[in-house]
Amino acid sequence: MDACLFLFPCAGRSDAHTHTKDENMRDRFNYEWVIRVFDEHGDIIDNDFDETLGGFAADDMWVAITENGWTRLELVKYIGNDVEGTKWIEYAEISYGHLCTEFSDGSRVPKRFHAELAKVIASLGIRPEHYDADLPFGSQCRNG
Repeated sequence: MDACLFLFPCAGRSDAHTHTKDENMRDRFNYEWVIRVFDEHGDIIDNDFDETLGGFAADDMWVAITENGWTRLELVKYIGNDVEGTKWIEYAEISYGHLCTEFSDGSRVPKRFHAELAKVIASLGIRPEHYDADLPFGSQCRNG
């Protein structure tokens, strides 16, 4: 039976059955962006996931980045392997156009995601005055 899972495909392998147990058990990371929509109680009512910010509509990105209303953008980090699947999930939030430098577990956010977000913010023409000054939820960033 093929042990490769959706979030942790056997990249570059033509035959998953040639994996050793150690290779299958090695934890790997997979990342994706999510736009979350919340209700007035702070409950998530919708999630839209994509591997890149370019996969989202410009209007959705504007609202999620500026945090106008009840919409937020987050980076999701999946940790797992081919045998156990996704073992845990960590999040990095965006607050006032800045991506947290660490995920919720304290691990560093790769620089490429900061660069991707900065490029989208520049292309949309988002400036500091566009951010919602009265955010419904405070940032969970433990860092800058």
